[in-house]
Amino acid sequence: MLWDSYGPLLRYLESKEPLFKRLYPGLQFPVFAVGYNWMRSNEYAGKRLKDKLEEFRTQLLKEDKEGDNLGLTKDDIKFVVISHSMGGYASRAGFILSGLESQVEAVIHGAMPTHGSPSTYFQFRCGAVGHGAVGQVVKMVLGKNAADTTAILGFCQGGLELMPNKLYVDAANKGEWLFVNKDPAKQTDKRELLQIGYGSGIYDFYRRFDAWYSLVQPPLLAPELGTSTDEQLIEHKKAFTKRITDCEKFHDQLAANFHATTTLLYSNNPDTKAFDTCEWQLQNSLTPGLETAAVERWQVIGDENHDWLSVKGEVKLLSRSELAEHERKLKSWMEQNRYGHQHAHMPPRAQSASFRLGSETAKGDGTVHEGAGKYPKGVQTIGLVATQDHQGFYNCPDVRELMVGVLQSWLPDIHQKFKG
Repeated sequence: MLWDSYGPLLRYLESKEPLFKRLYPGLQFPVFAVGYNWMRSNEYAGKRLKDKLEEFRTQLLKEDKEGDNLGLTKDDIKFVVISHSMGGYASRAGFILSGLESQVEAVIHGAMPTHGSPSTYFQFRCGAVGHGAVGQVVKMVLGKNAADTTAILGFCQGGLELMPNKLYVDAANKGEWLFVNKDPAKQTDKRELLQIGYGSGIYDFYRRFDAWYSLVQPPLLAPELGTSTDEQLIEHKKAFTKRITDCEKFHDQLAANFHATTTLLYSNNPDTKAFDTCEWQLQNSLTPGLETAAVERWQVIGDENHDWLSVKGEVKLLSRSELAEHERKLKSWMEQNRYGHQHAHMPPRAQSASFRLGSETAKGDGTVHEGAGKYPKGVQTIGLVATQDHQGFYNCPDVRELMVGVLQSWLPDIHQKFKG
């Protein structure tokens, strides 16, 4: 667990214990923390959470026996879970898949990407999200380009489970999230929906490798191979496909299920925008061939997969016929200059169309957009303009005050249940 992110929150919660004990005599409020390995599945993290809560219960019973000797039993010890971000997935997996719900009285999920985030797609294609000088430093550490992130995230079950699932909706409560904009002025009303099988068909898109806008570019899964052939990549593709199938199974199990007493806290700050959709935007102009060819048949002739600075995931595209013509000219040039003539001409260059992924546009916390917390049904949802970004969500004073208010709304019933 990263202390800089969560240490201040734990200390803050501990500082509230005297107040809670005075208001609700007979109850104790020890604070515990459970981390998780985001490279492993959320199902595993949920099982681990269950095991850790059992450890805490055993510890508390031992401390009571050796201390005040109040005669506590296992049934006297219940938990309130406060999660952050992907921790919401982990805890929900514990409730739904590991039978943890009966041990937990209530839950607060903060900044949770409830049904996934298009930010994960952006990272596969562009590297880590980051803007300005500070953002470039972040990208250098977390992944400066598609090659960096795919070589890690492509093997990370927990990270893959953060892709938009079949229940995903954007900030406007719509399920479609991937677009292409062929307008040089990038007007939003000119963008076109990419047909990637939203809903239950989305996983077929994640398992697809042949489109220029596919989630994963197979050679990036195997950097150790250098220049790889399709045959060398077969096993890597099979393994990735299985991981996506496991994601689909997990999402089916998690569905829209929550603990019976749940509150979602989320940020709707217009100054810390987040991805609720991803849009491939034209940077120059379409080639004649692309004007008439179907978008899904466009071909890649260049990319930024291994670039170092200011990577935007740019791809250079041609139609199939234009690519074939370019390859013919290139082959002819190589034949003419195979002996290194002194006056050799420069190799032919294709006039391609360039597309990049646009920036975040939805209110949020810089990572999770407001729709992730706004639209789930059957739970209490509370939005606010958090003054901290995603990672520091609980370090925002307003978030902390709201969190304590939610806790205090539950405590009278909990106090009555345990009869003081």
